[in-house]
Amino acid sequence: MKKTLFICAVFFMTAASTFAQNLNSYKYVVVPNRFEFLKESNQYQLNELTKFLFEKYNFKAFFNDEEISEEFGSNRCSMLYADVIDNSGLFSTKLQLILRDCNNKQVFVSEEGTSKIKEFKKAYHEALREVFESVEALNYAYVKETIPEVVEQLPEKNEVAVAVANEEKMQVVDSEKPAAKEVPSKKETAPLNSGKKVASAGKTNFEYEGNSFYLLKSNEGFKFYQEGMAEPFAALIASGREGNFIYSSIGSQGTAYFGKEGNLVVEFLNSDKTSVVSKKYVLKD
Repeated sequence: MKKTLFICAVFFMTAASTFAQNLNSYKYVVVPNRFEFLKESNQYQLNELTKFLFEKYNFKAFFNDEEISEEFGSNRCSMLYADVIDNSGLFSTKLQLILRDCNNKQVFVSEEGTSKIKEFKKAYHEALREVFESVEALNYAYVKETIPEVVEQLPEKNEVAVAVANEEKMQVVDSEKPAAKEVPSKKETAPLNSGKKVASAGKTNFEYEGNSFYLLKSNEGFKFYQEGMAEPFAALIASGREGNFIYSSIGSQGTAYFGKEGNLVVEFLNSDKTSVVSKKYVLKD
């Protein structure tokens, strides 16, 4: 059990570090004056509390109906757009925070905050403050240079992916450099090589428990879809370690990687946060 909990801790330390790097490149957060599950603007003072908590953890936040001054600039893509969703059940209030970029892509999903208080306002406030523990853990600090650094790394990854996928190019290298004969053995033993081939494809199909899924490339890594669904149910965000990704869905966060046969392995904590759930999505030809 201790070993399992240690592995889980490593997963989420890595996830928190990656999300921090992603969020540090954004300067502002836009908070709506009404969340969808509320009947009126700033009901229960929940929107004001959301703005306050963002500012508490070093973000510059403003409401979407505020007049944007020159201080905020005109670049929408320097801003994050906040949303709080209500996952409440019969006996408890549950809230979750989602941050999206200017292209409506999720860049952060918090852990759920819960409360068993019966009074709505107190319950929502308690749950929201627990939600922001995930934000506090990021240790957010705006860094202007973050985005250029990520962009500079992408061509290098693409070159590696093309080099592995292009068999003709490998044959030329083999003929010119005898030392490169070691490449086939690396290809057989390295568990991430098939992942590079997946990374070079536009759409990659998988199967899990009789259902069909597919990956589409995105700026952050991949979007994960179930066949027949218009919206992705999860995202694979590049972690900075080649072939490894942060797995993020509304219900869970964890890690993902490609096995040597091209299968996608996703690992995350179960709902009780006591053990790791591992799912293997089998690559389809």
